[in-house]
Amino acid sequence: WWWTRRLKAGLLALVAPATAGPRVEPYRPAETETFDGGNPGELSAKPWWDSFDDPALAQVMDQGLAGNGDLGAAWERVDQSRAAAFGALAPQLPSLSFDVNANAAPTDTLGFPFGGLPTAPGEDEPPEAYYQRAAMLNARVPLDFWGPQVQMYRAGRFESEAAAGDRDAQAISLSVLVGGAYFDAVTAGAQATLIEGQVEAQESLLDLTELRYRETDTSGLDVLQQRQQLEAAHAQLPTARAQLHTSRQRLAALLGLDDETALPALPTDLPD
Repeated sequence: WWWTRRLKAGLLALVAPATAGPRVEPYRPAETETFDGGNPGELSAKPWWDSFDDPALAQVMDQGLAGNGDLGAAWERVDQSRAAAFGALAPQLPSLSFDVNANAAPTDTLGFPFGGLPTAPGEDEPPEAYYQRAAMLNARVPLDFWGPQVQMYRAGRFESEAAAGDRDAQAISLSVLVGGAYFDAVTAGAQATLIEGQVEAQESLLDLTELRYRETDTSGLDVLQQRQQLEAAHAQLPTARAQLHTSRQRLAALLGLDDETALPALPTDLPD
């Protein structure tokens, strides 16, 4: 009987429906459960860059949101998805049409109908040509409110909403990139100006040291050290100018401009 029980158990395992393991429900906090995040204050309805009170930054942002090619393509995809959704709904809309037809043909083409050809009053012979006219008013009201076309419209509407969300997310990301490139360009410009001022100061100090050396008021070591400091300041200029050029080119690319020369005038200092 032992092997009989094993055989029955095997057959039951084959015919019994497969059962999944216990389902683990995700954690859902209660409605009364809250988190204390302090008092962040009221959210501003203005864009984040307006809080800096920097007119140049606001101008760059407006230009970037209006001229960036990727963001413009995102706007076009939203319009395309909306048009596709309404295109799917078009067959479900009521329609009204009016058709008019008029035909003329020789009377001989009628053959020999029973009773002869009709004649007009006061005429012995039938006319040489006959005319046919028809007018028709067509009205169509579809009643399929749950058919494939309606479902395609709903899917297209959701698709357009998703495309609008992608566009908004892309606009936010673009604003962050434009803001970072703007601050980098302003910082690089201020740094290049600072180094140029240091070079001018080192040149003036070298002239003064050489004058003191000619008056035997200082040693030649001081002159050599000052020349070394001047050359060190000169060595920083190419890097600072290259960084300024790179940051301005990156900002111009984000704004959809061909070259950095088309950039608006940037300030020399960062906003407070």
